[in-house]
Amino acid sequence: MATAKSISPTMGGIFGGGVQSGVQSAVQSMGTAGALLAVAAPEIAIPMALAVQAMSQGGQSYNKAREQGAGVGTSLIYGTADAMAEWVTEKFMGLGGFLEKAVAGTSATKLAMYEITKELPGELAATTWQNFNEWATLNPEKSVRDFLAEQPEALAQTVVATIVGGGAQIGLQAQVEVGRVHADEDVRPVG
Repeated sequence: MATAKSISPTMGGIFGGGVQSGVQSAVQSMGTAGALLAVAAPEIAIPMALAVQAMSQGGQSYNKAREQGAGVGTSLIYGTADAMAEWVTEKFMGLGGFLEKAVAGTSATKLAMYEITKELPGELAATTWQNFNEWATLNPEKSVRDFLAEQPEALAQTVVATIVGGGAQIGLQAQVEVGRVHADEDVRPVG
């Protein structure tokens, strides 16, 4: 079975890392949200998609901490904090709003504006929050200067990832809308 990581391009540098991250994010979020929306009403599916996304991030962070030698307790704290950052930023500035707008039939142009005005600031906030969490929990020996020096590259990569991932989501939504229009044309009464 293909995973989001296995089908995303492998590229180096800020741009390449951002593209890879954006493809992985788009595949994961669209796959989860699409599957849930196919079987549940939006008012149930959207919160479930956010919970799955947050739990996934929390699990990845927990595993990262354990791989770096942190104990179970520290790893749980780290994973929970990252899951909370993911949930809060996606709920109020990310996937939650995007899905609500997409389900309501919002145009691709308006979804693009949402991505620029809400999703991008939300992703930058999540990156900063999660990087701070990693520094404070897993790398306390690093100075504040070290932490701050790492942020411009991380934030630049986040911008690329958000543009790639958001573009993929908007493209998919546009295709869904085209399908709806054609489906409506196919069921019009003759006469």
